[in-house]
Amino acid sequence: MAPVTLFVRDFVHNKKSLYAITADGRLAQIWDTDRWNVDFPLDGTAQPGLRFNTAPGVIPREIGNNKKLLYAVTDDGRLAQVWDTDRWNLDFPADLAGEPGLRFDDGTPAALSGNAVAGKKIVWLRSDARMAQVADSSAWRVGFFGFPAGNERYTGNPAFFGSLFDIPDLADLPAAGLVGLYAITAHGRLAQITRGNIDFPAELAGHPELRFQGSPAVFGRDAVHNKKSLYAITADGRLAQVWDTDRWNLDFPVEKTSQSGLRFGGDPAVFGRDVAGDKKSIYAVTFDERLVQIWDTDGWNVDFPAERTDQPDVRFRQTPAVFVRETAGDKKSIYAVTSEGRLAQVWDTDRWNIDFPAELAGREDLRFRAERFVL
Repeated sequence: MAPVTLFVRDFVHNKKSLYAITADGRLAQIWDTDRWNVDFPLDGTAQPGLRFNTAPGVIPREIGNNKKLLYAVTDDGRLAQVWDTDRWNLDFPADLAGEPGLRFDDGTPAALSGNAVAGKKIVWLRSDARMAQVADSSAWRVGFFGFPAGNERYTGNPAFFGSLFDIPDLADLPAAGLVGLYAITAHGRLAQITRGNIDFPAELAGHPELRFQGSPAVFGRDAVHNKKSLYAITADGRLAQVWDTDRWNLDFPVEKTSQSGLRFGGDPAVFGRDVAGDKKSIYAVTFDERLVQIWDTDGWNVDFPAERTDQPDVRFRQTPAVFVRETAGDKKSIYAVTSEGRLAQVWDTDRWNIDFPAELAGREDLRFRAERFVL
């Protein structure tokens, strides 16, 4: 589950919009100008009463003009598309595809803009635990993935690696090899879906016994040569790194540090500190609700960012989101929901800092949804 998702409005000036679901199921937008602001996009549509359980997937619609598309599953299983023009708008892509009765599983959809100018986009999510693809080219269309290995069922949210410049009509993009999808099957296997096939990277790395939970994160190490690193939490709470060279490889980064006993719930997030040098920072929440940063230099390192602020006792739920504020200086902001339902921002200057954006916007009353994970 993703309690918070992030849209970068202006990287140069460190401006972003956050999307989170309140404790009573409303879709909230929190964004910064010279101060923090809060509103509720659905309030401006014909269906302000819609409620959600998890944060939306977000893609840009007009880069440079702060226009975006949000994709979220309602609490009764409908896929909603919410987008801004001079106002907020709402429709239901599956309905437009001629499938008004189709219902989707709870979770944050993976969304990708295939042609921002032409307005084409693609969304991946689950329906009855099957992987569904909802794409618009000349019109909205819905499809499901079935492979020689069987019509797999999935849990958690899919992640993707790859990029598109156009979406052909009736596209089956993973089958065409343009995008790789990564997800956890109902049997706990880490799956890669691409080129019309399904395979299992951890098993190809020599670990057929490993089973996983939640959703994976993907770091693109070398897009030109289709090289990537996957991060996923095992069924017993270990953080695994799976990466491809001429073959798949697997290790456990935290277990190479002085904090080898840490165990995690929820899902990891990854931030590329130095893509050319294959350096990254990973963020996750431990089973006892501590926010952890794991990063590689000549070895793996671990620390606890929130515990180095003036509020070291704050604890967190589920999955963080990360905004890269300054790539050259390795500066970032981390967004996560606390165990008390507060939306927190943790960021580094010459030290770690913490504040609460919605409360700075004057909404001290707002609390946000993030279910506690179960190991």
